[in-house]
Amino acid sequence: MSHPIVDMLKAYFKNETPEIDSTLEAELISKAKEQALLPFLYYVYHKKEYRSYYITSSIAQEEFLKLQTELTGFFNEANIKHLFLKGSILYQLYPDPALRTRGDIDIVVENKRFNEARQILLDHGYQMLSIESQHHIEFIKNKSIVELHFLLFDDFRSTSYFKDPFELAYPIDKCLYTFTNENFFVYCLYHFAIHLRMGAGLRYILDFYYMLKKWDMDKDLLHRKIEEIGYTRLYHNILNAIYFLTEEELDEFPKEDINFFIEYLVKSGIHGFGEESQREEKGFGIKNNKLKAIIAGTFMLNKPFRISKYPRLGKHWFTYPLCLIHRIIYLLCTQTKRLFKLLFSKKNKVTKEEKDFFNKLGV
Repeated sequence: MSHPIVDMLKAYFKNETPEIDSTLEAELISKAKEQALLPFLYYVYHKKEYRSYYITSSIAQEEFLKLQTELTGFFNEANIKHLFLKGSILYQLYPDPALRTRGDIDIVVENKRFNEARQILLDHGYQMLSIESQHHIEFIKNKSIVELHFLLFDDFRSTSYFKDPFELAYPIDKCLYTFTNENFFVYCLYHFAIHLRMGAGLRYILDFYYMLKKWDMDKDLLHRKIEEIGYTRLYHNILNAIYFLTEEELDEFPKEDINFFIEYLVKSGIHGFGEESQREEKGFGIKNNKLKAIIAGTFMLNKPFRISKYPRLGKHWFTYPLCLIHRIIYLLCTQTKRLFKLLFSKKNKVTKEEKDFFNKLGV
């Protein structure tokens, strides 16, 4: 397919500086914003009008790096195992860190120490935001968002492979851990698959490209791990998409028409906020199990999630009934409309055509 944003990325990988079609410039800027690729405009086209996008991303990256150093200092001092996720690692792979925009810092701490980690952030001026997530809590400091994870994924979306992230990682600085390259790739692949049903953008393909290009990985081991989580088809689609954009073959894969995949990523935007938004979650992502998600969110059987909602009461089983009563009353008062919408709205029904398309995507 041909689209201004795709042409921009192809020019980027060829190290070319093409002319901009003035009739398509507004669409290009709009798509770059949807795809979280605004800094690429200046990097590829060198127009002074685009310089502010690059500078803004550079400043944001510096702020995130300062907070990462601060967080590691806190958790090393408290002897709490922690590791950074997603963009907090991936930015290092790009030729210029400003190109890999970030919306937040994702950091996971050891499950049993989560409440201590949460309190440390509160004690150091981080403001906790109220969200209904079953795997992390959001904090804000200096206008930057930190997602403090007690799990990598919601229980109803995860597999046993990701049960303990620190078994997939190794220490690099006292209590700071990092995934092995293969495990980080598999984590990113699984995360991509979750977002893909709601919509996911081209930046993910760049991330996979740089992981495969820059990291030394045991490809046989990587293939086995990808097969274990059930995403070989998706992996082949990613390799085809990389070849489409770069003309590079970074692994063995069956060459197939990938236009449908590229078109979906272009239309979806980075997190499903593009022109064909899928933000009405189709079956709660990759596992397609609404009932399991509702039960998990209501009964709080996952202890870290329960503690995130009730920091003092949630630690003990004998106080669980009190937490549960309050939780049910709260949900009935605030979430009844959303519950009925999730269960009965036709917009949330996954059609046969959608199932076939998701299978084609590889999720």
